[in-house]
Amino acid sequence: MNLRRGGVTGPTRSLPFLLSFSPLSFPSTSLSLRIKTEVLWCSTGCRQRQIPHHPVRIGADWSFPADSVRNLRIYLDCDASMRVHVSKTVSNCFAALRQIWSIRRCVPRQVLVSLVVSLVLSRLDYGNATLAGLPGYLSDRLQSVLTAAARVVNPVGKFEHATPLLRDLH
Repeated sequence: MNLRRGGVTGPTRSLPFLLSFSPLSFPSTSLSLRIKTEVLWCSTGCRQRQIPHHPVRIGADWSFPADSVRNLRIYLDCDASMRVHVSKTVSNCFAALRQIWSIRRCVPRQVLVSLVVSLVLSRLDYGNATLAGLPGYLSDRLQSVLTAAARVVNPVGKFEHATPLLRDLH
């Protein structure tokens, strides 16, 4: 199978696909831009078994199909469920919260709020339009980050309600 100007040619031309181009790095010695090309076959969960897993030729390069791709800090997975994006976002936010938690006694509350807003809430807010129609179990994971962020800024008991804390945070 190869990619031509007219589209995908070969036995799998009827399957939808997505190409993601993202820069790898900017070397300090030159201004050349290296492009990383990833191929994502999009289908339902039942049809995932029918998708070929052999490399795809794009120009002079070969790319293997990926289960998820990242473009503009948003992870897209092959079944469009956004599970990978939510998982990576939650993981990165909790890592930032752990670092903020370790310095919470050394900085004033205003600085703590500023750190939480800039390092955690901005990650949650970025690309949230792509999360419309998200299943409840995935939105609950994102809500747990908000609750943890509110508890870092306002240290209260474990069994205290987080709703008033969330109002103070935003």
